[in-house]
Amino acid sequence: MKKLLFIALMAMFVGCAPKPEKVAQNLIKEYLQKTLDDPSSYEAVEFGQLDTIKHLWVDYAAELQEQIEAQENIIELYQESIKTYQGYIADYKKMAYIDTRRFIADLEKEIEGDKKSITEHSAQLDSLKVEISKEAEWEEFKGLKMTHSFRSVTPLGKMLLKLEFKFDKALTTVESAELTE
Repeated sequence: MKKLLFIALMAMFVGCAPKPEKVAQNLIKEYLQKTLDDPSSYEAVEFGQLDTIKHLWVDYAAELQEQIEAQENIIELYQESIKTYQGYIADYKKMAYIDTRRFIADLEKEIEGDKKSITEHSAQLDSLKVEISKEAEWEEFKGLKMTHSFRSVTPLGKMLLKLEFKFDKALTTVESAELTE
């Protein structure tokens, strides 16, 4: 009998807990009451679905892939530059001019600088490849969002507005509100 009473009480408490959609709608209404020019003119039209906001690592991975390709292109350019400089050195070594030795020394300095740049860009490339290989957190929960259409008097007159509201993870506050259309 006690178990049955306990189950009935638990069902009542669980059933009475406010639904997240209702909590979000109430947060939106409270937010608008505080921020509208004429809160008494507020008229709800439509609430959208409560949705999650996630930081998509897929987008981040695509960005990293672009950076990897850019680093590979930079390294390739430096390698081509080194080959060109080495070709110049080979050509100029055949000449016995004093200025040629100075030019060869300058080219060798350029080659060393390019090799150093290749090393730096290779290190950046390696760290990007390590970053992109991480698969532990492909999606990270950031919070919740909901759209809401409503009518209200603004300095421009009565208008139909549609805003996207973003909430914190715990669904306790509106973090931002932005026009969507």
